[in-house]
Amino acid sequence: TNSCVFADKWTVEDIQFIREIVFHKNNFANLLEKFEKKFSIKIQENHAMQCAFIYFAKKFLLGLQCIIPDKHFYLDSKKNHTTLKIVQYVTEILDIWQQEQSLQYPIDDNHIRCLSIQLEAILRQFVKQVDIIIISDLTVELEIMQLTLARTFSSQQIRITQFLLNANKMDFLYQLQNCIILVNHRLSSFINQLSLFKQNIVVSVTVELNAYDMKAIQNAVVYYREKYFLENIETL
Repeated sequence: TNSCVFADKWTVEDIQFIREIVFHKNNFANLLEKFEKKFSIKIQENHAMQCAFIYFAKKFLLGLQCIIPDKHFYLDSKKNHTTLKIVQYVTEILDIWQQEQSLQYPIDDNHIRCLSIQLEAILRQFVKQVDIIIISDLTVELEIMQLTLARTFSSQQIRITQFLLNANKMDFLYQLQNCIILVNHRLSSFINQLSLFKQNIVVSVTVELNAYDMKAIQNAVVYYREKYFLENIETL
């Protein structure tokens, strides 16, 4: 159940029975295969994805999908281009599936929008890591900044690389693209001369990464994660 009122009433056997119906019943399993192929996902390997499709499947019991009301509100996503793109993909998949299964009644648009929003939220968690390059001429600064970043961001969100000036080859820096480059204020003038900001986001920071620094880094991470997500959606 999706309700907190009855959640504690379900036994392990009940939950397993529902999973068997949803994930192994031929007609709905066929729909899941279409979603997995379109979005390059493994539904049964992701608990959040399983929940989304289980609750979506329940709307088809007794062919009531066209009259079961949807109680969610989607004011923030009504005109969101990305969400509308996913709604389009989901609608296309469901239309083909309905024709193949000869389903008599249509699916309420709000149910499609609800599934699309849930799908988008889950897919956003699987975009590739954002590369963060820490540049310094002192090993201890590199270690301190890496420790701070590692305790602030998930390892699934970012990938940290240290670059020790005068020890590593500069060719590495010239090849960087779509990276967040962190450099201490005292080295920022030198780094700016390399024009790395043309293909990357360069953030001048303090070694302790104060609140202002972290906000700038957070904004850069959000920017690249959104960029990667949009690229993934546009290539589907």
